[in-house]
Amino acid sequence: MRRLLMFMAVLCMTSAASGEDNVLTAEEQEAGWELLFDGETLEHWMTSDGKPSERPVEDSAINPHRCGGYMLVHEELREDFTIAIVTHSMQQAARVSQRTAYFHLGRLVEIGSTDQMFTTPQHRLTEDYITGRFG
Repeated sequence: MRRLLMFMAVLCMTSAASGEDNVLTAEEQEAGWELLFDGETLEHWMTSDGKPSERPVEDSAINPHRCGGYMLVHEELREDFTIAIVTHSMQQAARVSQRTAYFHLGRLVEIGSTDQMFTTPQHRLTEDYITGRFG
Protein backbone atom coordinates (compact mmCIF):
# COMPACT_ATOMS: atom_id res chain seq x y z
CA MET A 1 0.00 0.00 0.00
CA ARG A 2 1.50 3.36 -1.01
CA ARG A 3 0.84 6.61 0.78
CA LEU A 4 1.63 10.15 -0.24
CA LEU A 5 3.46 12.34 2.22
CA MET A 6 3.82 15.94 1.15
CA PHE A 7 6.81 17.97 2.26
CA MET A 8 6.38 21.61 1.47
CA ALA A 9 9.43 23.87 1.34
CA VAL A 10 10.41 23.11 4.95
CA LEU A 11 9.12 20.37 7.17
CA CYS A 12 7.71 22.04 10.25
CA MET A 13 5.16 20.32 12.41
CA THR A 14 3.89 22.59 15.13
CA SER A 15 1.19 21.75 17.58
CA ALA A 16 0.27 22.35 21.16
CA ALA A 17 -0.75 18.69 21.39
CA SER A 18 0.94 16.39 23.84
CA GLY A 19 3.02 13.41 22.78
CA GLU A 20 0.22 11.02 23.70
CA ASP A 21 -1.89 12.50 20.88
CA ASN A 22 0.61 11.02 18.42
CA VAL A 23 -0.76 7.49 18.36
CA LEU A 24 -2.38 5.35 15.68
CA THR A 25 -5.85 3.94 16.07
CA ALA A 26 -6.33 0.19 15.81
CA GLU A 27 -7.88 0.70 12.36
CA GLU A 28 -4.87 2.70 11.18
CA GLN A 29 -2.50 0.03 12.46
CA GLU A 30 -4.49 -2.72 10.73
CA ALA A 31 -4.40 -0.72 7.48
CA GLY A 32 -0.60 -0.68 7.63
CA TRP A 33 0.02 2.90 8.73
CA GLU A 34 3.28 3.58 10.54
CA LEU A 35 3.86 6.25 13.18
CA LEU A 36 6.85 8.31 12.08
CA PHE A 37 6.91 10.73 15.01
CA ASP A 38 5.81 9.90 18.54
CA GLY A 39 5.79 13.50 19.79
CA GLU A 40 8.60 12.82 22.25
CA THR A 41 11.78 11.66 20.49
CA LEU A 42 13.57 12.17 17.19
CA GLU A 43 14.21 8.45 16.77
CA HIS A 44 14.84 7.68 13.07
CA TRP A 45 15.03 11.41 12.22
CA MET A 46 18.26 13.07 11.07
CA THR A 47 19.43 16.31 9.54
CA SER A 48 19.87 16.68 5.80
CA ASP A 49 23.57 15.93 6.46
CA GLY A 50 22.70 12.53 7.98
CA LYS A 51 23.56 13.62 11.54
CA PRO A 52 21.36 13.66 14.66
CA SER A 53 19.45 16.90 15.25
CA GLU A 54 21.10 19.43 17.54
CA ARG A 55 17.65 20.58 18.65
CA PRO A 56 15.36 18.51 20.89
CA VAL A 57 11.62 17.95 20.47
CA GLU A 58 9.80 21.02 21.79
CA ASP A 59 6.09 21.09 22.63
CA SER A 60 5.62 17.71 20.89
CA ALA A 61 6.84 19.19 17.58
CA ILE A 62 9.67 18.64 15.14
CA ASN A 63 11.36 21.95 14.41
CA PRO A 64 14.13 21.99 11.78
CA HIS A 65 15.36 25.51 12.64
CA ARG A 66 18.87 25.42 14.16
CA CYS A 67 18.85 21.60 14.06
CA GLY A 68 22.30 21.43 12.42
CA GLY A 69 21.05 21.02 8.83
CA TYR A 70 18.56 22.78 6.61
CA MET A 71 15.83 20.19 7.18
CA LEU A 72 15.04 17.00 9.05
CA VAL A 73 14.41 13.76 7.16
CA HIS A 74 13.19 10.34 8.24
CA GLU A 75 15.52 7.46 7.50
CA GLU A 76 12.88 4.83 6.69
CA LEU A 77 10.61 6.45 4.08
CA ARG A 78 12.06 5.20 0.80
CA GLU A 79 10.41 1.80 0.46
CA ASP A 80 6.84 2.41 1.55
CA PHE A 81 6.17 6.05 0.78
CA THR A 82 6.14 8.51 -2.05
CA ILE A 83 7.54 11.84 -0.95
CA ALA A 84 6.98 14.98 -2.96
CA ILE A 85 9.66 17.56 -2.18
CA VAL A 86 9.35 21.05 -3.57
CA THR A 87 12.85 22.52 -3.78
CA HIS A 88 15.06 24.89 -5.71
CA SER A 89 18.15 23.00 -4.57
CA MET A 90 19.47 20.78 -7.35
CA GLN A 91 21.81 19.07 -4.88
CA GLN A 92 18.91 18.14 -2.61
CA ALA A 93 16.78 16.85 -5.48
CA ALA A 94 19.64 14.73 -6.86
CA ARG A 95 20.54 13.32 -3.44
CA VAL A 96 17.14 12.32 -2.04
CA SER A 97 14.97 11.32 -5.00
CA GLN A 98 14.59 8.46 -7.42
CA ARG A 99 12.28 10.35 -9.79
CA THR A 100 12.37 14.05 -10.59
CA ALA A 101 9.92 16.40 -12.29
CA TYR A 102 10.90 19.81 -13.65
CA PHE A 103 8.29 22.56 -13.83
CA HIS A 104 8.77 25.91 -15.56
CA LEU A 105 6.27 28.74 -15.04
CA GLY A 106 3.76 26.29 -13.59
CA ARG A 107 3.94 23.77 -16.44
CA LEU A 108 5.43 20.31 -16.33
CA VAL A 109 8.41 20.26 -18.69
CA GLU A 110 9.91 16.85 -18.01
CA ILE A 111 9.63 13.90 -15.64
CA GLY A 112 11.86 10.87 -15.34
CA SER A 113 14.38 9.00 -13.23
CA THR A 114 16.63 11.33 -11.26
CA ASP A 115 19.75 9.84 -12.85
CA GLN A 116 18.39 10.42 -16.35
CA MET A 117 17.16 13.94 -15.60
CA PHE A 118 20.52 15.05 -14.20
CA THR A 119 22.74 13.33 -16.77
CA THR A 120 20.78 13.34 -20.04
CA PRO A 121 17.71 15.58 -19.77
CA GLN A 122 15.38 15.28 -22.74
CA HIS A 123 14.18 18.90 -22.84
CA ARG A 124 16.39 21.94 -23.37
CA LEU A 125 14.66 23.93 -20.61
CA THR A 126 15.49 21.17 -18.14
CA GLU A 127 19.12 21.06 -19.24
CA ASP A 128 19.45 24.84 -19.09
CA TYR A 129 18.07 24.94 -15.55
CA ILE A 130 20.12 22.02 -14.22
CA THR A 131 23.34 23.40 -15.71
CA GLY A 132 22.68 26.88 -14.32
CA ARG A 133 22.14 28.70 -17.62
CA PHE A 134 19.07 30.26 -16.03
CA GLY A 135 17.06 30.08 -12.82
